[in-house]
Amino acid sequence: MMRKILPLLVLSVVVWLCASAQFKGSVEANSPRPDVRGPSASLEIVSNRQALRSLVERADSGDMVSIYHLARLYDTGYDSIPCDTIEAMRLYRRAAELNYPPAQNLYGFRLYNGIGGAKDINAGLEWIEKAALNGDPTATNNLGWLLLEGEGVEHDAEKAAFWLTRSAQNGVPSAMILLGDLYREGKGVEKADTAHALSLYNRALERGMRDVWPRIYSMKHQEWSLLPPEEKVAVGMYYYPRLAPEIGVRIFEAAATEGNVKSMALLGDALSRGVGIAYDHAKSTDYLFRAAKGGDPYAAFVIAEMLEMFPDALNGLTDDNDLKDAQSWYEKAAQKGVRTAEEATRNLLNPGYSN
Repeated sequence: MMRKILPLLVLSVVVWLCASAQFKGSVEANSPRPDVRGPSASLEIVSNRQALRSLVERADSGDMVSIYHLARLYDTGYDSIPCDTIEAMRLYRRAAELNYPPAQNLYGFRLYNGIGGAKDINAGLEWIEKAALNGDPTATNNLGWLLLEGEGVEHDAEKAAFWLTRSAQNGVPSAMILLGDLYREGKGVEKADTAHALSLYNRALERGMRDVWPRIYSMKHQEWSLLPPEEKVAVGMYYYPRLAPEIGVRIFEAAATEGNVKSMALLGDALSRGVGIAYDHAKSTDYLFRAAKGGDPYAAFVIAEMLEMFPDALNGLTDDNDLKDAQSWYEKAAQKGVRTAEEATRNLLNPGYSN
């Protein structure tokens, strides 16, 4: 179980503790997390020694935010501040007792996981819940996850949905994924709602949670398979190439089997760059050639460029010398408004681009 509850950490958090061995194990996107701002946020506050002295003075005077940031510095060590996890825990508790929500969440997180001291699941849960009640977005995500899967917690999907909704509304992408799972399965919510689940997953994607794409595809691919080819391509282009190219490529493959020329051009692009699918020059050339013959201007322009550089580029695909003439393909592309590489890319990736 402990392997499941290690935090989602940004790179700057790797140096959290002097004893880094405490962080061995897998990292899961939806598991309880520390304050996601990481130690770097505290380091920015103390950009010079005068600022550090000022931070210490404010902490000594009882300012809860300064106490919290000083604790973060003791976690890593900085300038005259030694790496001291015991002192860090003391300061986290002090800031938490002063009702600072990020400190309550982080102190609870560490108690729950036994980081920097003895493991105390019950006390950790209490502090995380206090932070959640005080509106800390990370804590509301953590509490929601714990109510679903946490060790030493009575699982309650309805309460989890409540907290995850609050966290998702505050922009926490991992909460969007967990809440999406509940709506997909109809657990802890009034009824199953795959449309709302998709909206939550897409929002998480837009915030960088790329590994949510298999959830989306497994939930929607049967429905998408029934769409006309043009509508398939429109859905695929929402995800390709930025959000989840893996989804886009799979949809383009389905549309290509139905003879859709645009999807062939998009597959040629994906295969030529290894985006959402393994790089494969031969398959890329085949798709682009088929798309060009079908009248796609992007594909025609790319085929022209290939033939200009490598006159034998289409060997094995055609014996028709007329189809191996670069200039004729440039002309076909130009007839549809594509005369440069930039215009070709706009034509491929912009659904609203007019030829």
